[in-house]
Amino acid sequence: NNGYLEIIGNSESRIYTDYIKVIKESNLECRINILPACNHKELKKHFSKIKSFYIFPSKVAEKGHSNALTEAMAWGLIPITTSQGFNRSVIEMIHLLLRIRCEMLVNKIKYIIDNDLIEQFSYNSYNRVLSNYTDEIVLEKLKEEYDFLFNVKFTS
Repeated sequence: NNGYLEIIGNSESRIYTDYIKVIKESNLECRINILPACNHKELKKHFSKIKSFYIFPSKVAEKGHSNALTEAMAWGLIPITTSQGFNRSVIEMIHLLLRIRCEMLVNKIKYIIDNDLIEQFSYNSYNRVLSNYTDEIVLEKLKEEYDFLFNVKFTS
């Protein structure tokens, strides 16, 4: 197996501690690199390297539309996330939603890799953003909503 995993994010969370434990128990330290959260410019460098997964284990029920999730999908990363907030409507691929637990996460990634679905899911992620979240599309949807709510025609 030639897989390699890079985890970028909040090293203060409980999930991070769970990851470290599972990685050590599985003797995968040489295949998994954990990096701290980074700025947008650095994150883009990581995203552009290879097509991979974007794990978004949000548990905040009030979470709105995540720009980070949309940006990751625009890079063709495969989102695996909870259904909190707008996540479900953003990714639309219900089979990529789950309650985040290490075993479930590992099983989902393994399924995608074992069934040779990386390119297909990466393409689907990119196209989801392209067909729903560009500036022009979002602006048009907002205008339609405002027209409906206020019974007024908005122009740009």
